Amino acid sequence: MKTYRDYMNLPKRNRVIALGNFDGVHKGHQPIIHRAIDMAHREKAESAVFLFDPHPMERLYPTRAFSLLTTPLQRGLILRDMGVESLILAEFTQAMMQMEPEKFIEEVLLNQCGAVGLSVGYDYTFGKGGLGTVTQLQDLATRLHFSLSIQERVDYLGSAISSTRIKQAILDGNFPLVEALLGRPYQIHLKLEEQTNGDYLVELWPNAITPLQGSHTVLIQGHPGEKKHIAQFWTINGAHYYLSCSMNLLSGSWLSMYFLSDSTRTELDF
Repeated sequence: MKTYRDYMNLPKRNRVIALGNFDGVHKGHQPIIHRAIDMAHREKAESAVFLFDPHPMERLYPTRAFSLLTTPLQRGLILRDMGVESLILAEFTQAMMQMEPEKFIEEVLLNQCGAVGLSVGYDYTFGKGGLGTVTQLQDLATRLHFSLSIQERVDYLGSAISSTRIKQAILDGNFPLVEALLGRPYQIHLKLEEQTNGDYLVELWPNAITPLQGSHTVLIQGHPGEKKHIAQFWTINGAHYYLSCSMNLLSGSWLSMYFLSDSTRTELDF
């Protein structure tokens, strides 16, 4: 997968583009992306995902803490493994914030990005103030002659799969639900500082989400392909984090940590 940070200077080719924030790339997002890939195959075009980086909420509310389910690197790796051919990262500038919905579709996506098709979710909004809706997008598809897929809501146990629901499940420590909604174990990055008692004080990656209380079984891994170690992760009063492991772990470097449910504890390759 190729990553582009300047949508105004992309290689000239036809693309089918999946649109959304895709924080978590969860099971509600995945059909939107798969449809873009399928449409691209039919159109003999390149499959792409268009994202704003940083997340628009971080620009709209810069003083507000905003938690994310995936780091940009994690999200990119997930999209690559799904088969996306290009990732277009656009800066959410003041000019982009003020762009009218139709102008965003026609000038940015069709003219600059070469879109011949778009794939979105049922609640997708776009343009200035999020005023563009899927109804307007349907009208634009007819008038501007591009193909369009609108994914209906994806439910689990009678409720919509959403990033908000997953974040609450993480705070509650409900990792069977988290895995069901994500389609994989929840992963965050951390640094460790060994304590005199052999346990580790934890520094979390900025914006990471963890349970508010309790002890949870996790896997710790350095670089991809390295051996994983089972450990226990504690949250105390929603602000202090500790980890214990029977193996010596590397202090001072960023590591990956996966929260496990009972089902995945025996399924993962340690």
